[in-house]
Amino acid sequence: MMESRLELLHEMGYRIESKEPPVRLKLREIMKNKRMTASRLVKETGLSRQTLNVIMKGEQNPRIDVALKLAEVLQVSVEDIFALNDSAWETMVLQDGRALFWDLAELQLIEGPVVKQIEEATGIEHWDTENETLISEEEFLRIWDEELKNHLDEEIEKAREAQVSRRDEKIFQKMARDTIEKRLREKYPTRFQRVVQTIRHA
Repeated sequence: MMESRLELLHEMGYRIESKEPPVRLKLREIMKNKRMTASRLVKETGLSRQTLNVIMKGEQNPRIDVALKLAEVLQVSVEDIFALNDSAWETMVLQDGRALFWDLAELQLIEGPVVKQIEEATGIEHWDTENETLISEEEFLRIWDEELKNHLDEEIEKAREAQVSRRDEKIFQKMARDTIEKRLREKYPTRFQRVVQTIRHA
């Protein structure tokens, strides 16, 4: 159903902004294949444990010198550790210097300042992809709470099963909440989605 709401946008040569990060990190898999522990990698690269954790979580892309150190210590190329996702080739679509957004309800392009005016007047709204209607932020949060109440324990158990090593219970809860959030954000995206175009086909 969501695809039909984007057909006109695609005909214009645009798409909505991807939620994936521009860089895909393959460090964990390489460390596993090379039997390299985080402690040993920290020691051999001179990185702090905190810096390595931030990089491994994808919260920060490393500086060039750090990327080269990681590659050298792991005896792989930098490209083996880091790869570009399709989202790296997205660029915002501007009209008169203003970002454009796609209105999932009205199926039209709208400039950023107009989006702000609408949201100030109506509040943030979400598009219900299943029922093809708008819902309020309050309704979205009510659904969110209900999903957490009904499915959090199930998702925590799935997170535990997916992990080979023992982890802190807080990590399992975060993984479960992230899974539920992703599912809800796909089912109930915000009404206005930033418009991008691809500058290169990957």
